[in-house]
Amino acid sequence: MPRAAKADKNRQWDKHEIKAALGRMGKTLASIERENNLNKNDLSVSFNRPFEKADRVLSKALGVPLYEIWPDRYDADGNRIRYIQRRNRPTASSARRMERAAKALERAQMEVVQGGLA
Repeated sequence: MPRAAKADKNRQWDKHEIKAALGRMGKTLASIERENNLNKNDLSVSFNRPFEKADRVLSKALGVPLYEIWPDRYDADGNRIRYIQRRNRPTASSARRMERAAKALERAQMEVVQGGLA
């Protein structure tokens, strides 16, 4: 089992470590992709972002649990850790527009109040 006992269990493997471990086993990314009927470069995608199917294939090929390779992606049971992504967050420009609109509404309300008193 290559490099399974790493010094820091919370640090994910980088692509060079994964490729080196595969190389020591006489395997390449391309050969693993062919063996598992994956598209070309599917395994490379896992280096940059989560791709569960490819992650599992690499884990199996290395003989190392998913959580040891990618502790930020998988828990000890092999379940995917999903982060809540906030969508439609206001950008700086939309926040400024909202602020200007709120001030304009406030001015309009003040004019109505002042107009009613006069």
